[in-house]
Amino acid sequence: MKVGYASHEITPREPSYLCGHAIRTEISKGTLDPLYVSCVILDVDGKKKCWYSFDLVMLDRDFTIQLQKVVSNIIECNEYEVVCSVIHTHSGPEVSEKGVFSETSELGARPGYSEFLFAKCMEALYEALAHLEEANVRYDSFEIEGCFGNRNGKEHPADKECICIQFYTSDRVLLTCVNFACHPTVLGPQNLYFSADIFGSIRNRLQEKWNSSVFMMQGAAGDMGTRQFRQGEDNVELSRLTDLLDIQFNRNWNWINVKSDEIKTIETHFEIDEDIDLSELQIRYDENKRKLDQETNHDQIKLLNSGLAALKFQMQHGTHYHADLDGSIWKIGKLCFVCLPCELFNQLGVKIKNAGIDEKIIIWGYAFNGGTSIGYLVDEPQYGKSYESIATCIKKGTPEKYCDYIISKLDF
Repeated sequence: MKVGYASHEITPREPSYLCGHAIRTEISKGTLDPLYVSCVILDVDGKKKCWYSFDLVMLDRDFTIQLQKVVSNIIECNEYEVVCSVIHTHSGPEVSEKGVFSETSELGARPGYSEFLFAKCMEALYEALAHLEEANVRYDSFEIEGCFGNRNGKEHPADKECICIQFYTSDRVLLTCVNFACHPTVLGPQNLYFSADIFGSIRNRLQEKWNSSVFMMQGAAGDMGTRQFRQGEDNVELSRLTDLLDIQFNRNWNWINVKSDEIKTIETHFEIDEDIDLSELQIRYDENKRKLDQETNHDQIKLLNSGLAALKFQMQHGTHYHADLDGSIWKIGKLCFVCLPCELFNQLGVKIKNAGIDEKIIIWGYAFNGGTSIGYLVDEPQYGKSYESIATCIKKGTPEKYCDYIISKLDF
């Protein structure tokens, strides 16, 4: 196998609206740390495939479709073999014309940013293609403690596994892919500076320490975050949590080598068609509006604002909701990457992980095939107990059906 890697900065060149918190409507003031798009090219016997990771909260659907189409034509692969993923930082710029929480273009992306972003993707692609090197593959995993967990309460179950996949030669590491599940929301809605948050911060630290490139893969982070562990919402707290993470990467690694003479891929497609009771949504909206009017807790005010925005968006769908969950599954030897276009709750991710008998399964969340995230997929025990189940159109029980579908596709 050959692997090529490149990373290009995608920080907006002018002040922009930040995406991720409905309560935040101010324009950006500057940059805390640069944002990047990273590109990985995998090549086995001349057959190439591509992974992208963006320091953004989301991707625009039309942008993803166009990028997959262009890149797949260039490297001659299937469109679904171009993965477009985000780390889901809530301190990146708006990328959609209207903005995630806006009904008009008033709070949307700056004109020209989409074209700028696309150009940087092309630059990263051609640079990665120009630097293909023969590589072996290995992986290891460990549990991260004290930094993040289930953001709805420490008493709730949390998948804290960190999986590292390395592409290496006889004398050096070319690239490490780091996968764990955590909302990059250390920086709160008061932050007006561009940042890749905790994912970018630990990536930068590891790249400097390891003297090699790091590619971040978000996991099943629907209900995972730093809320129960952080002591603030600023860059000081970001540094503190990065230090705690960094310490845990200083470990005795037990690498497991993986055969890398073949890459197998399949496309996944799951449709959701559900009726919407608009009167029930209105009741939920009014109830949460009353809660917001009486709430004094900062975190709850932040969540209730986003929840109300999501409910308002749901009511605009009318009486029916349709969504296509288009993703892909990749196999490199005993490694199995499950790419999901959603915010999967962590225990649903664990259910998929545990379905792998002889394979190490990596849940890659916010990883899109011809679209963008369809939002939260909440497991039945947590449904109705959290902001996430308020903010989703997807009914109780449907996420379990989706996971069963994904598990049925693992054996190929």
